[in-house]
Amino acid sequence: MNSKLLSNRTSRNRAIATFAVVFAVIGLGGGLALGATNKETVKLDRVAQVAKPQQRQQTTGTISSGFNPQINGFSFANFTDNPNNTAVGIEDLITVFGQTSVCAQVTEGTCAPYKSATDFITKLRVELAKGRCDGLVVLASRLFQKQSSLTNFSSNATTTAQLTVSQVDNEVVYWWTTQILPGFTKASTETLALQPSQFADRIAQDIRSGAGSTIGIYTNEIGHSVLPIAIRFNGSLAEIDIYDSNTPGLTQRLTINRDLESWAYVVSNASGLETQTVSGNGSGRLALVAMNARQSTPTKYFANLDGATTSK
Repeated sequence: MNSKLLSNRTSRNRAIATFAVVFAVIGLGGGLALGATNKETVKLDRVAQVAKPQQRQQTTGTISSGFNPQINGFSFANFTDNPNNTAVGIEDLITVFGQTSVCAQVTEGTCAPYKSATDFITKLRVELAKGRCDGLVVLASRLFQKQSSLTNFSSNATTTAQLTVSQVDNEVVYWWTTQILPGFTKASTETLALQPSQFADRIAQDIRSGAGSTIGIYTNEIGHSVLPIAIRFNGSLAEIDIYDSNTPGLTQRLTINRDLESWAYVVSNASGLETQTVSGNGSGRLALVAMNARQSTPTKYFANLDGATTSK
């Protein structure tokens, strides 16, 4: 598993009211580096208060999107980068927030960005260097749902697995940057408050409707983004099949015990041997973000930071 993320979420159950705090949410970029050696288990010390039992929406059966990691996932794994990379630039920020949000002045089509926007790009590059997991699973989902077209990346590829890093990286980076949007933050904050049993019901709803969503898995210091592709109910247990960009071609599993309000994400290698597990109880560690929460949104954040020192 590759690298650590700047994603300390000890206060995630509090509402995030301003874009100033949104940067804390971009830590979904890299791998699930849990600080544990193979076959070790990371258990979260935090035990949340358990909500009153909810009426279960489903106790048996399977709901599947049909996503196959060997075909619909990328054949290459999530990867780290140089912190001085130029993969994220002002153009990406303009795409996400709009020209007037980012540019202090525009002269003959050239953007003179707010200093705060330039500083923000530097921070984004550091985070992107730690991995692209969120962008990879979002684009894989979009290609599967026909929201993006394979022909935009290759005239020869017939499956996502046939695409290369160089063909898709720009688009992967764009979807990775959508983590800084207020809509992403709102959805993440709201679903972090759910108990595991409620979380399982939401995943079932999203898969059944075809809406598409990503799961954020958080410990005190790290975060990882994965794609739920199926869910099976067996009494108190809900088993969620996962596409994880760290393990291309494989299906991983997130298991939720709805009686105990506990969960465990188990990562296995190609031989089926467990390599890592992270587990927890109660709310505050699992987030679910629907694809429609990643819509471009203008902001005055950069202008407000620069204040009177910069004008349009």
